Amino acid sequence: MEEAEKALEILRSAMKMEKDGREFYLKSAENSQSDIARNLFEVLAKEEIVHQEVIGEIYEALKSGNQWPDVKITPVHDKNAENIFSAALKDPQQQTAATDDLEAVGIALKMEERAYRLYSDRAKESTYPAEENFYKALAIEEQSHIMSLRDTEEYLTDTEGWFMKKQHITLDGDS
Repeated sequence: MEEAEKALEILRSAMKMEKDGREFYLKSAENSQSDIARNLFEVLAKEEIVHQEVIGEIYEALKSGNQWPDVKITPVHDKNAENIFSAALKDPQQQTAATDDLEAVGIALKMEERAYRLYSDRAKESTYPAEENFYKALAIEEQSHIMSLRDTEEYLTDTEGWFMKKQHITLDGDS
């Protein structure tokens, strides 16, 4: 398979992954019992739209016979996640995790890890610097999603421990 066709195939796969991820996050947000999980799923759904649009833009450019465009991914996840978790810290009312929330977080982690592998592997195989930079940026975004999902998983399974860690409280009560 020639390089251009391989690039298009990977972009098609990436668009589908992002679309499927968005649909999963919207459904998970709708069914979530926990505010923190619901808020994270909503943020992730919005970010998947951005990824899907940028990937689609590149796909159309390549499909039209153009060179790989120099498209930038503006990282927004860390700021969005910071808002979710700082809101949780302001409201220490602990929520019991529903099994469905933990299951959804586990599925989301697998999806994000798969996307991370695809993007980081493709960055290594890239022929054009713009392509390499694009896939590296996407991999970093996916890595941020993974970290937020793990943080949410910890919150849902050990809320008290999560609060102690986030508020830097030691066992002797010192902060």
